[in-house]
Amino acid sequence: MEDGWAPTCPITGVVLKTLELKANLGLGGAIEEWISRNVEIRVKGVVENIIREPIVVDSIERALDNVYWISEVHSSHQYKVRNAGLVVLMVKLLRNSSKDMGTRLRGKVLMALFSMAKDEESKNIMLEGVSRLAIHSLIGTSEKEREYVVKLLLEFTNDEDYCIKITSEEGALVLLSSSDDVKTEMESIPGRITLTNSSKEELARRSAKILVVLFSNPEAQRASLKALCNLSTLDDNATILVDADALPVLTDILLKNEIVSSEHTDLAKSAIANIVSNPGHWELAAVDQRGHTMQSASIVSSLLKLLSVVSSQAQASILQILYGIASSPRAASNILHSAA
Repeated sequence: MEDGWAPTCPITGVVLKTLELKANLGLGGAIEEWISRNVEIRVKGVVENIIREPIVVDSIERALDNVYWISEVHSSHQYKVRNAGLVVLMVKLLRNSSKDMGTRLRGKVLMALFSMAKDEESKNIMLEGVSRLAIHSLIGTSEKEREYVVKLLLEFTNDEDYCIKITSEEGALVLLSSSDDVKTEMESIPGRITLTNSSKEELARRSAKILVVLFSNPEAQRASLKALCNLSTLDDNATILVDADALPVLTDILLKNEIVSSEHTDLAKSAIANIVSNPGHWELAAVDQRGHTMQSASIVSSLLKLLSVVSSQAQASILQILYGIASSPRAASNILHSAA
């Protein structure tokens, strides 16, 4: 039209009366009907292959590939997979055959479950039965298995109760920290979710010691610090964190201000400030190898020296720590002595 010529059909050359495109509803309906029948046939075949006895691994792998294809390519038909009971069957398959199944097949099951988890109702079906089974798959030898178990667990992390369940499973945090695919994301769960006070206390009791141990792994330090900082916001957790030897780790980071990342020192300052905000068990706890406590002249002097070399925002956090220490009757005399 820009060159003055009337628009024509590129195939017939007939002049077009309009450039408005109209959907061919008849053809579209026929295609959708064909897809629907095809999905139903595939779903029926998947069910038959999964419930067949004895298990035929090749058939189950093809069946799981079909579930993944339906879920990914035709997500509007995920409800057919769910209504056929396949989500429950896949969870049972993972549970009943976890010892006999090869890591490749477990990976296929987890891949299909992860894709179906995008369907909210299917996710709710999985929530109860997948935790321990999924975490067990972290020791699998297949990268594909570990990849999809991580993706599946992350898909559930918007559910607070499930996050608690994941991190509370026996040995879960240790397995999570040992996997390169997992550590960055999964260790961060306690640090990035919003927890109720009861959840914070339960998680602190179950995982504080492990989080402190994980800090020895450089790649886990950020996640561990964020988790400790999150848990420290509950006053009742101060004693739990002190008993887990969190203060020596946090103090060491704080006093090495120049050789660690600013994010690490900021998290350490916040966590220490939270712990010492009320008199408590921290007053008697050693924070370094020489047995110094938070209110000792050595530690207080180091904190005061930091005030002159850090930013104004960092100064506020250090002052909070000093205020918490000064609020303790045990520490008042040491604060005055160091300041003089």
